[in-house]
Order: sequence, then structure tokens, then C-alpha cells
Amino acid sequence: MGNTGNYKEQHKQFENSYKKGIGHWRVHPLSPLVKKLVYGAKKILDIGSGGGEKTMEMAMLSPKLEVVGIDKSPSAVMAAQKQVKQLKIGNKVFFKKADALILPFKNNEFDGFHDYLCFTHIHAKQWPKYFSEAARVLKKGGRGALGKI
Repeated sequence: MGNTGNYKEQHKQFENSYKKGIGHWRVHPLSPLVKKLVYGAKKILDIGSGGGEKTMEMAMLSPKLEVVGIDKSPSAVMAAQKQVKQLKIGNKVFFKKADALILPFKNNEFDGFHDYLCFTHIHAKQWPKYFSEAARVLKKGGRGALGKI
């Protein structure tokens, strides 16, 4: 398990796809597990949000929910921000360029986190750092949901 390929090359491919406006993969609907994660939450972190499709879908599930999406790709973040502006949901959905291994958030800031495929692009030897960072930003009792095709 875990990615053993060239992380930098994959990042370059993703970045080029977003610059061209091409979705890199088919987006599947939110799973029932993610819907449960969102229920009752006030703030969710979407790790590896890409173009923001799932981030925005989560935000639409609850009128009081704020969702923050992060992605390492500046072009993905720009594409997501453009969508938020078009949908006029900028008061509850935010995007930030950030690395999943160095989350730029305070301790205990989120009720939950969601990751759809981002973790599969992280080398297995870096998983402890990934999960340590995700746990650090979660409030006590917070939960996470990982999704994979």
C-alpha cells in the first residue's frame, strides 16, 4: 500500500491538468460515511481538494457548515476558488494552497477531515506524518474519512 512512484512527477502532472482546465479523474458522489462525518459538524477540512467538487458538495449538505479545502497545486486552488465565486458560496467554502504533511492550521480547529485519494499519492513512509498532522488539527472526538476508488 502507499505510493512508491515519483511524487514530484505526479504533482507536475496534476498541476498541468488543472492549468489546462482538465479534471484529472472522475468525481464520484460523496459516500454515506462522508455524509455522516458532515452531520453536526461546524468545520471540516478537505485534504487534497483538487478542483473543489467534493469540498463544495459537503458544504451544501448543511447550512451552518464551513469547509476548508487544501491542495498543493496552485492551479487546483485557483480553479476551486473560481467555482466558489460562480456558485456564490464564498461565505462557507474556502481554499488554500497547502501541503497535507504540513497543515497551516491551529491545533483542534476542525470537527473532521475528508481525503478522497490524496493519501494514495503520499509515500507510505510519510503516512505517520500525514496522520499526525490530520489528528493535530482535529478537535477532541473529531473524525476523518478516507476515500479511494
